[in-house]
Amino acid sequence: MSARWLLNLALAALLLVLAGVILGELQAPRALPRLAESGPLPPRLIEIERPGEPLIRLQANARGQWSLLEPLRTDADAEQIEALLELLHSPVSRSLPIQGLDLPALGLAPPRVWLRVDTLELALGAHSPIGEQRYVAIGDMVHLVDDRFSHRLLAPARELVSRDLLPRDFKPAYATLDDVPLVESMLALLATLRAERIEALARESFASGAARLELRDLNGRSLRFEVSEDRRLWARPELGIAYRLTRAPDLITDPEAPLAEAVMPDPNDPFAPDPPVIDPPAPEATPAPDAPLDPFANPEAPLPGDLPLGPAPSVRLSPDGQIEEEPTDGFGAEPYKEPPVGFGQDPFAPDNP
Repeated sequence: MSARWLLNLALAALLLVLAGVILGELQAPRALPRLAESGPLPPRLIEIERPGEPLIRLQANARGQWSLLEPLRTDADAEQIEALLELLHSPVSRSLPIQGLDLPALGLAPPRVWLRVDTLELALGAHSPIGEQRYVAIGDMVHLVDDRFSHRLLAPARELVSRDLLPRDFKPAYATLDDVPLVESMLALLATLRAERIEALARESFASGAARLELRDLNGRSLRFEVSEDRRLWARPELGIAYRLTRAPDLITDPEAPLAEAVMPDPNDPFAPDPPVIDPPAPEATPAPDAPLDPFANPEAPLPGDLPLGPAPSVRLSPDGQIEEEPTDGFGAEPYKEPPVGFGQDPFAPDNP
């Protein structure tokens, strides 16, 4: 075989390889841009605002644990929060500048839902007429994304409540059921209970046979539940929610156990609250020392009622009812008499020369 044929075969093989590479790139799915890029730090604040509905606010602590601040104040479910934040990573099928668009027709004037994640603000509009997609406005752009998250944004706030019955920082140390103490082994069981769902509080579920469960921790805090007769529905009346359990736990009481008035804080617990500060009784007020009279005060001004006064001056009346002035000289009780000769002189004094 000549060299020319070998060269032609090599070129043909190279063309086949290049054609395969190009065809593979054309058939490969293109990676769509994301709705929002992840920041350098994890989110710490989420707000969901819906017309006519209470504002929902969630906040994460330094350890990444989420809490619901409004309209309820309790622990939030981490799985629900992570699923909600997946909206930020939704693939965008189309993006258009917001200028020139019919925003009311897109459900963006006003938006159906506002979602704020830290400083990022998203406005969710209506469905696209083709496909299960929704319009989302961020800044001056409107994006079209798959509608897989609107049900989480439109759900009531209780859907974001943690399924754990006890708060994450609450460790029970004592519990009673209708004022009868539970056995100590029940405390560990209560700390593991988790609801299958959170329901709105319905009083008819507790019409009869309901029990009152009270727990206290080492810090002296108390937590109260209303438990239905079948022990599957545990209500928090102050939150207006009820925890629906898959299986009812057996709550074993010990009527012989002593009732605890209060659980004293552990002195070695660094998170124990400080004892209440009781102000000492105020000392009895002592009267202030008498202030000297001001020599430059108005002599005609009335004297204060608490001003201490000296002894009353002595007054002498004459036989005709006239006030006599106090004599400044005289002899004893008879000032009109002259003192005897030598009165007031020292008898032992030497004679004058």
